[in-house]
Amino acid sequence: GELQKMLGRGETARMLIVGSCRNEEDEGRVKAVQKHIKDLKLESCVEVRVNVSWPDLKGLFGTAKVGLHTMRNEHFGINVVEFMASGVL
Repeated sequence: GELQKMLGRGETARMLIVGSCRNEEDEGRVKAVQKHIKDLKLESCVEVRVNVSWPDLKGLFGTAKVGLHTMRNEHFGINVVEFMASGVL
């Protein structure tokens, strides 16, 4: 696939985890994810961004290859529509 082609050309892949924090419970999840990233020594290829502005988020959509919806129990999933509108898989 596309990732294999990128890596074959010597390119690197980065994972950005982008979302918002609504409360202390969300902040705890962010801290836990950041700890897992550090424990697994993935800081060079995984980054967490919280409460990104709309212009910055649109810029990220413009450079993304893949989008992943992870929120549990969300009734609609607007980010899936945003991915599709931006041409992201």
